[in-house]
Amino acid sequence: MAGNEKVSDNLTFTTSANPNDTTAPTISSVSLQTPTQNSVTVTWTTNEVSDSLVGYSKDKSYLKEQGLPTMVTSHSVIL
Repeated sequence: MAGNEKVSDNLTFTTSANPNDTTAPTISSVSLQTPTQNSVTVTWTTNEVSDSLVGYSKDKSYLKEQGLPTMVTSHSVIL
């Protein structure tokens, strides 16, 4: 780093999500495909569009996450 620093002005961002949507999606039809030596695919559906995120761990000491930001009702995440 050359020692150059720039601080931007404060900015305001507005998301396109519906601020009136205060109810989490309902998750159903959760399933795992047959695991391979290196991965497993988790699939599920939701009653409304949402992104996909799965938390997992080999033990309880460290939780990892894998997901996709795409808003869908049919979800599939490879761990």
